[in-house]
Amino acid sequence: MKPTHADFVVFGGGPAGSGAAIGLARQNARVILFERGRSSQPKPGEIVEASVQRPLRELGIWDDFLSLRSLRSAGTLSAWDSEQPFEASSIRNPWGGGFLIDRSAFEAFLLSKAQESGVRVVCGAAAFELTPPANGRRTVSWREACECFEARPAMYIEATGRGGGVTGPNRRERHDDLVALLRYTRVERSDDRDLRLHIEAAADGWWYAAALPHGVSVAAFLTDAHYVPSGSIARRQFFGDQMKATKLIREGFGNAVTEHIRVAPANSSIRLQLNGSDWVAIGDAAAAYDPLAGLGVVAGLSKGVAIARLLTGEASAVSASVRYAAIERQSFQNYLAGRRSIYGRQDHWKDRPFWQQRTAVSI
Repeated sequence: MKPTHADFVVFGGGPAGSGAAIGLARQNARVILFERGRSSQPKPGEIVEASVQRPLRELGIWDDFLSLRSLRSAGTLSAWDSEQPFEASSIRNPWGGGFLIDRSAFEAFLLSKAQESGVRVVCGAAAFELTPPANGRRTVSWREACECFEARPAMYIEATGRGGGVTGPNRRERHDDLVALLRYTRVERSDDRDLRLHIEAAADGWWYAAALPHGVSVAAFLTDAHYVPSGSIARRQFFGDQMKATKLIREGFGNAVTEHIRVAPANSSIRLQLNGSDWVAIGDAAAAYDPLAGLGVVAGLSKGVAIARLLTGEASAVSASVRYAAIERQSFQNYLAGRRSIYGRQDHWKDRPFWQQRTAVSI
C-alpha cells in the first residue's frame, strides 16, 4: 500500500464537492477527490441563477465558465398565482440573466478546474475503502493504475448527493415526497428559441420547461411520488395527460414526442447527522431542496466555497465542521419558511392535497 499525503479527501465531484476541492486547493491544501464517473444521460439542475458568478468568481473560474457558451436566460414566464402569465425580465436582475446549462458538461468543467488547481481527481473510484478509526482518524484506500494507495486526511468531505452515506449515517428528515418527471427532447431549429424559463402551477404539482444548449429542451413535472404510475408506458401516458391540462407549458413545449420519461428525486430533506469527528456532509448530501427554490447549483458551489473557507480559517477541522453544520441547519429552517410562502401564493388549487401539504404550518 503506497501512502499518499492528503489534508482533505472529498467524495463527490458535483458543484459542492468540486467547489470545496478547488477552494481548498487554492489555499495550498493537498486534496484528493473521488468521483464515481459521469453518466451519458442528461442531468437535472440545468437552470442556474445569475448569482452563480459570485462563487465562480471566488474560485477564480468565472471567465472560464463563460467560455462554455451556456445559453443566457431571458427571464421567467410564469403562471403561478394567476391564470395570466407573468413575465419577469432578467434586465431587472442586478446579476443579469441566469444560465441554461448542459449540467454534465458543467460538472466535467468543474472537475477539470479542480485538476488544474492541483486536486488529485480519482475517477471511476467506486472501490475505495474506509478503515475503522486509528487514533481518531480513518484511512481511505483505493486502487488506481494497478497500484494501491492509502491516505489519512484531517477531514473527509461528503458531497455524494442524496444517495447513501459514505462517511457517516445518512438517515434523513424528509419533508415531502416530491419527484421530478423529466423529458429531454431535441428541436430541429435552435436559432429562434424562447430562452425564458417557463413555470406553471397544476392541480397536483407544477411544471418548469426551458431551452438548453445543443438544441435540447427540458420539460419537467414536479409532483408527489404516489401520483406517479409504475412502468414506462404508464408514465409516458401520465406525463402526456398532465401536460394536456396545462396552457403555458403545452403551448411552448407540447409539440415534442414523449419517448422517455426520467424520474428523479426532488424532495426537501436534511441529514440528521451532518458531521462527525473526521467528516462533514455538504451540498445535497447534507440538505436537499425543492427545485422551486432555485438553489441547486448556486447553493452547491456556495457551500463548497464556504466549507473550504472554514476548514482553512478555523483553528481545527472539527470546529470548522461543527460551525458549518450549525449554519446548514439554520439555513434549512429558513428555506422551509420560504418554501411555504412560495407555495402559499398559489391560490387556485389551495384545497388540493399537494398544495395543502406544502402550506401547512408545522407544530
